[in-house]
Amino acid sequence: MARSAAGPCLSILLVALAGFSAPAAGQGPVRVKDIAPGMAGPRSTYVSLPVRFKGRDYFGANDGFLGKELWSTDGTEQGVRLVADLCPGSCWGAPEAFTVSGDYLYFTAANSPYGYNADWLWRTDGTAAGTIPLVNLSDHTDNFGLATFLAPFEGGVVFNVYDRPRRGWSLWRSNGTRAGTGQITQLPGFNDFIASPPHNFDWPRGEGDPGKHYFTWQKTLWATDGTAAGTGAVPTPIVPCGDLGQIRTASATARILPAGPRDSKGARQELESSQEMRARSGDFAQIGRLVVYSGFEGQQCEPWVSDGTAHGTRRLRHIQTGRPNYPGSFFAAGGLVYFLEIGNYLEQYALWKTDGTLRGTVRVRASSAPGELNEVSIVATSGSTVYFVANDGVHGRELWRTDGDPYSTQLVADLSPGRRDTTFGFEPGLSTGGQIFFAAVPRGGAGREFLFRTRGTPNTTRRLAELGAVGPSEVREVSFSMVGGRPYFATYFGDATFVLGSSDGTVPGTRILDLPRTGKSSNPHQLIAGTGGLAFLADDGRHGFDLWRSGGHPEDTEPLADLVEDIPDYEGLQLYPGAGGAFFETVQQERIGWTDGRTVRDFHKRISGLRGFVDLGDRAIFFAPTSTPEPFEHLLIWSSDGTSEGTGRVALATDLLGDYTSFQVRATRRDGSDEALYLVLGGETEPLVSDLSVTDGTAAGTHAVTPFPVDPGYSLGALVAAGPNVFLELYDFREESRESLRVTDGTVGGTREVYSSSGPFGFIDALTAVGERVFFVADDVERGSELWVSDGSLEGTRRVADIAPGPASSFPTWLTAWGDRILFSADDGRHGLELWISDGTEGGTRRLEIHRGPKGAFPHSIRVIGDRAVFAADDGVHGSELWVTDGTPEGTRLAADVMPGPISSSPSSLAVVGDELFMNAGRPNEGYELWKLPLAALR
Repeated sequence: MARSAAGPCLSILLVALAGFSAPAAGQGPVRVKDIAPGMAGPRSTYVSLPVRFKGRDYFGANDGFLGKELWSTDGTEQGVRLVADLCPGSCWGAPEAFTVSGDYLYFTAANSPYGYNADWLWRTDGTAAGTIPLVNLSDHTDNFGLATFLAPFEGGVVFNVYDRPRRGWSLWRSNGTRAGTGQITQLPGFNDFIASPPHNFDWPRGEGDPGKHYFTWQKTLWATDGTAAGTGAVPTPIVPCGDLGQIRTASATARILPAGPRDSKGARQELESSQEMRARSGDFAQIGRLVVYSGFEGQQCEPWVSDGTAHGTRRLRHIQTGRPNYPGSFFAAGGLVYFLEIGNYLEQYALWKTDGTLRGTVRVRASSAPGELNEVSIVATSGSTVYFVANDGVHGRELWRTDGDPYSTQLVADLSPGRRDTTFGFEPGLSTGGQIFFAAVPRGGAGREFLFRTRGTPNTTRRLAELGAVGPSEVREVSFSMVGGRPYFATYFGDATFVLGSSDGTVPGTRILDLPRTGKSSNPHQLIAGTGGLAFLADDGRHGFDLWRSGGHPEDTEPLADLVEDIPDYEGLQLYPGAGGAFFETVQQERIGWTDGRTVRDFHKRISGLRGFVDLGDRAIFFAPTSTPEPFEHLLIWSSDGTSEGTGRVALATDLLGDYTSFQVRATRRDGSDEALYLVLGGETEPLVSDLSVTDGTAAGTHAVTPFPVDPGYSLGALVAAGPNVFLELYDFREESRESLRVTDGTVGGTREVYSSSGPFGFIDALTAVGERVFFVADDVERGSELWVSDGSLEGTRRVADIAPGPASSFPTWLTAWGDRILFSADDGRHGLELWISDGTEGGTRRLEIHRGPKGAFPHSIRVIGDRAVFAADDGVHGSELWVTDGTPEGTRLAADVMPGPISSSPSSLAVVGDELFMNAGRPNEGYELWKLPLAALR
């Protein structure tokens, strides 16, 4: 299978780089070193199957640089191009649930470079400027999920959303604008979100009732005309065994009507072509104006048929034979409906057919087979022919075909000769032009999976491409789709990269549609300034993530120590600032050491499970359990000045009951002191909570301050000191995720609760000390997620401003103290995610808008440097680049454009060493590497 050279996207980027003039020496951003040189390996990962829109095929994919974003193709490798970087930079937009309607392609995707605010409804007209977010579904679902099925309706879409305050579901619609996106009506019933009923909205409306969309709710057929008054249940005699969630077309009297969304040109033709060429198994299938489905009678599930009237609704046949079998996987082909008799075991799966009559409902048999066909699963349909996998007791499990007649039921090909089984792909195959595409692992094929095509005979069954090696009885996931007359497949290919491919049924015409290749990334992160230089973690592409240093030049940017080999992620090695440098912990090897950014000291002490790291300037305090096989553990306080001899246990923090991994410790430095405050919760059955205590790193300086009562069932959140008060966030698992903010001034009488969330899924987060106050994010469900402030008193704990009015959420993130003010990112519902600044009052809270319009600038990685703050943001012209602000709109500007043009360099992990700002930033042909910028450029 051939792979092409880099596509036009990369060529454009290389031209842009070649034409970019370097800034004057000492003024602009400079790449320190290409730690991981060369080009990255496999491309275009995490792809989704495409949909046709305005003559092109749109899909989501990760090119290895921008994350999973929105791409399109004309079916050729040269025609693959980026449509929009939904989440600017290396974060993931992850578009899903593509639905074409009217002038737009609708989908769901993230709208944030961090974990919150991740589920939005988007639309695109095929251009980057015309790709905008419409509504934040996380306001309603609290990030647990959203409507993954969007249905075309009147040039827009309808979908459903879970309302947390009401604990129920609502029906929504959108016409492609923010103003035209909103709730139609509440659906009846109160349901737990996790156990919500099916809400599949992908069935088209019927022609007999124009302007109506049909869906199901709680096993009942419903219809809507887009208004609350025109939304309600529809009488129907159909009583399904499961839910009506798969019935796609029905009128007000449950008459089965021809399928056909007509909201965009060619949509119906595309749907009919897809339905003809590919088996669509579900809870029902249609023959003319009859529906065949799994109906419920007494305690049994049987095949039923209905014309939408009570008289025309009847059981087709009794197929229950005493075994717990039931009909399922209905699909139509050639004027017949086929379905499976599904049992508890694979060998009980039998293939049936029906013409809608009792006499015509029989099991499919093969005249050439000595016995029954068992272990059946459907592969695809082509016209009146059905392709399925079955075991006839002679050939093992192989591919068969039938037109419903015993004499037309024939073995297509014995891929694993003899009684050996061939393992077929999980997903149904695809048919086009009389040929079938499918994936299989033939036994005797050295454990290799292949993409096949066949026209229904052994001589026309061919291997098109090898997908890769699999284990015994394993198969790689392969999904197929027919889009615009072009067959696509998505699969793990070669070294487990999930890619998008296309095939015309020939070996030369079967190819992978690669995205442009990008440079390898060392991905420097956890940047910490030391007295001898910069310490950080990076991967040179050969040794995994290790500890590196840099003095700001290529020659002094080098690995300090090979601590852990081939770390697949960042969990095996952690850095903590302290004692004028960085402490490192190798979790797997239970080692701890320190570096000043020039030299490294390995303490040769076996210690792991470090918690509550606090930098006290000349030394650091941290907590770790004793290493003992006894069930009762002790939590010890450690102190280190960055030397082996100056590192040791200083005091007992508390006894822990139960497994030591279950303990929680929160610690913070009290402003203006050389002490660390801490609180410990441990144990699983009888939780043990320590007093609020203080330590200066010595046994004599470690003592309790005051009891801090925490009831069983709570989990510790953040512990923050602000002036004379200490604030603690508590999470209660017992009362529907209730969270509480406690405060103490060090006395029993001065310990109190100043805030608690209300309703399910309410939360408190991001406690940030600003002088003697604490800012935090609170979501009390009724008023959404907004910025709050507390001075430690009940009356002084209040919402700062309702940035996203009403029950909507602005989701403040990246809270960063700046003198007596706070910087943060938030979305007011009209301008997208932008930079905000607040002094703690509503009048003193204002937006510093960078990207005008509804999309927002995605500000993140905020870092205060003197009287300036730097951060990454996207103004819609330069991509996500480094910006600087003095707190005023006129003083907010672009500071460094690492990647000229609209592609983002996505700066992150900012750290200051001397008079230079270091950061992780990238260019597509170089990957994410270490960059620096003189602080003078921020003035």
